[in-house]
Parts: sequence; structure tokens; C-alpha cells
Amino acid sequence: MALLVVAGIAGSPVGVGEAQVAPPIPAESIGPESTDADAVACIQRALDVDTGGAPLGTYGARTTAAVRAFQEASGLPPIGRVGPATGALLADRAPVGCADLLPSESSVVAAPSAEESRSYSDCPLLIEGMRHECVRRLQNDLNAVEPSHALPGTDFFGPATRTAVLDFQGQNRLAADGNVGGEVADLLARQAASARGSGSGSEAAPSQTGQGAGAAETAEMPETPAPTRYAALGDSFASGEGAPEAGRTYLPGTNENDNLCHRSDNAYGVEVGRALDMPTDFVACSGAVLNDYDASQQGRAGQEAQRGAVGPDTKLVTMTFGGNDIAFSKIATDCAGAKLDPRRDTWAANCADAVDEATKSVAGRISGPYEQLLADVQKRAPEARILVVGYPRMFPDAPDEQCATGVLRAPGIPGISFQIKEMTRINTLVSTLNQQIRQTAEAAGPRVSFVNVERALEGHDACSSDRWINLANYPASTSVKNESFHPTVAGQAAMRDRVLACVREPGSC
Repeated sequence: MALLVVAGIAGSPVGVGEAQVAPPIPAESIGPESTDADAVACIQRALDVDTGGAPLGTYGARTTAAVRAFQEASGLPPIGRVGPATGALLADRAPVGCADLLPSESSVVAAPSAEESRSYSDCPLLIEGMRHECVRRLQNDLNAVEPSHALPGTDFFGPATRTAVLDFQGQNRLAADGNVGGEVADLLARQAASARGSGSGSEAAPSQTGQGAGAAETAEMPETPAPTRYAALGDSFASGEGAPEAGRTYLPGTNENDNLCHRSDNAYGVEVGRALDMPTDFVACSGAVLNDYDASQQGRAGQEAQRGAVGPDTKLVTMTFGGNDIAFSKIATDCAGAKLDPRRDTWAANCADAVDEATKSVAGRISGPYEQLLADVQKRAPEARILVVGYPRMFPDAPDEQCATGVLRAPGIPGISFQIKEMTRINTLVSTLNQQIRQTAEAAGPRVSFVNVERALEGHDACSSDRWINLANYPASTSVKNESFHPTVAGQAAMRDRVLACVREPGSC
């Protein structure tokens, strides 16, 4: 699964004197998406990584930077991931017991024989979850045979690649296991060559080195510019606040008293990464404001500046920022009657004042900081496409009746409802915020697009019987209360669909 899963340590790293049981087979490489917290902790200890107070075991921006610096100093490509070559060097300086957890040459799947994989003779058996340069060739070949797959051309074999392989195997009446080697690789290479017009479809004769059609195809195939990493930035609407996976809370380490980033496995950014088969640096955090892009977020232990997820290898960036800069969460709760100003006669007056004040402040609080943020993203990731995602409306365009807020007055007494004038005011505020964000994005240059999700919840708004947005959660703990007025799992999926449409058809943004 191509995403950054923020995980706490499953157990303490193996240390001096601890009993050694059969160690897990190390991954071919370890990076931000790794869930093996013990292995990540070994890397952090070997490099003496300053995690900023966060528990060891999370492969964040500081760990990535430390690995890159070590690789540069060691004469290795500074990719920020720990593969066999880096792992071998780290094993000499890692704590006792860590060597078995780090990637090594012995942990890489051995390449099948030429008889087993004639066309990809220089490749291992390609299976889901692995990272290998041959996967780039595989994705390009699958795209040549069936362009509608639109695979990104990366070195990561994710779910979308496996689906395309299964489709190819089914169409050619081959055993459908989703793996590529032997007959599957041989046939795919021939069909891809034929589709490109560079071959007749017959099997190429082996070269003098004993390599078959696959090696020739690799030499002749033009390089395909392709996305490498994807950075998902933003606030609670991007982190998935209010949309935890069924039966559980949020990703480990993001639902603690000192860190309520509330990252959900159902957030639109995570889903976009899965759909595009791209390794994803998922750093969005509930409560983030625009300034948290380049500063550690206060009140969120271990939440470093989000800009650390953006670098030269980042080819796609999505972000949702701005709501907290105008205190939208406070406005929603004021309008839901959760906080009454004793100086006012009604909570409706509080709502009107809060909305009007925020609407007037949008331009001053959003434009300048957003301009600086987008300029920095473009500088740090000069080849990235940047999608600035707006906010969905909570209410129908023309509400004709009161709408429940979720706030109860007392047992047996009807709950507080939104009034029509409050709903229309809040809708206007969301539209004003989106319009300012859109103008700033459009002025930032051709690589930046605005993704309009204003009507993503249409028909499933806060007044619907099939809501895709959470109502107020009162009374409740702070952790649960923060989910109020945020998209549900279905709401995040609706935002995901708008983002994917923009990625695949830029004209639809």
C-alpha cells in the first residue's frame, strides 16, 4: 500500500541481551510508508535522528532528511529510503540486534532464471508491494498494451498495477495470480513491443549475452517522465478528521492527548495515493493553519513542518489549508449553539457576528500566506503538479427548513437547530473562502490548479437523512468533539473523486 502510515513502536527495538527469535524478513527497502516500527527505530538510532520529541518508529521528514544526508556522505544516491546498500552500511553502526531488521542483499527477492522469465531476464519475480526498477518497465508495458490503465510509471508495484496485471492475464487466458514473471513477462513484452510499433509480436531472438526481448526492450524504450512521490498536506479536512476507519480510531500516534492530528486511512489524500499507485507522504494534521506548512505545529507533538514532505522527487502535491486561519471550526460551533456569549440575547446573534467577521477577514488572512506557501512548494518540487483543494459546503443552496446541529439542550428536550439565515451565511462564508483560495492558486502559475469540492456533499449535506458530514458531537471529549462538521468516510471519498478527476483530466479542475 503506497502511503505513509504513521505508526508507534510495536515493541522496543531489539537490544543487548534480549532473546533472539526468528526475525522478520526485512523489506526490500524502508521508507515513509513502512509500518515496521522496530526497523525504523533502528535506522533512527543508527543515525541519531532528532525526532522532535516524537516516539521512535515513525519514518517522518526528519528521518528522511537524515537518511539522505547519510547517503550523500556515503556516495550513495540520496533517495531518502533505506535499501540493501544503505542498510549494509547502517548495520555496522546500528544497535545490537538491528542488523537482521535492515534491508540487505539477501532480503531482495532473487531474479528467476532466464527459462522462468525470458523477457524480463534481468528482473526478479514482480509482485505487489515490492519496489524495483523493473516495475517501471512493467507499468510502461501495461500502458502500451492498454493505455486506459494510465499507470504512473514508478518503481512501486501497488494495487492498481496488480489490477492491470490481472486484467492482462485474464485477457490472455493465463493463470491470474497478479504476479509477473515467466510466460506472463514474455508475452507482455512482445505485446508491448507490437503495440509501440517496434516489433512484429513474435519472440525476439536472444542476444549474444543470453538476454532476451526484455533487455532489448529496456534499451530501446524511451524514458517516461513519471510521478515518483506524492505529498498530501493540509488541515483536518485533508487529514480525515471525522472519517476514521470503521471499528478503529485514527492512525497510530495521531489520536493522543499531545497529538490530535487525527490522520485517517480514509482521508482523500490516502485514497488518491492508492488510486494512483504512488508512495504517499501523508502529513496533513487537524488544526493546521497556513503557517504550519513551514513550522512545527503547536500542540501536536512530533508534527514537524509539513514542507518537509515536499522535495525534488515529489511529483504531485495536494493541500487543503485556510479554514483554521479564519477560525471556521469556532464559527461552526458558535452557530450550533455550543458556546453562548452572555452579552448577547441569543446564540443566533453569535453566529451572525462570527460569520460576518470571518467573511471580512478572508482576503487578508489567506492571500499572502497562501502565495508564499505555493511559491515554496514550487521551488522545493520543481516538477510537481500542485492541486489546491477547497472546502465543501455544509448545507443545501436554498435550505427551506431548520436543520439539526447535533447539540442537545437537555434530555427529552428537542435539540438546537440551524436557522435558514445561519445556513445561508455559512454557505456564503465557504464560497468566499473558496473563491479567495482559487484566485491565489490560479495566480501561482501553470503547475497549480484549484480543485473545486464546494458541491461535493450535494444531496448528502448536514440537512440530509444520508449525511456525508458529521454533526456536532456534544458533550464529548475533545478528541471526539473535533470531528464536528467534518466529512465522513463517504464525504472524503467524494472529495477524492474530485481530486482524481483533476489529476486525470486537468480540464475538469
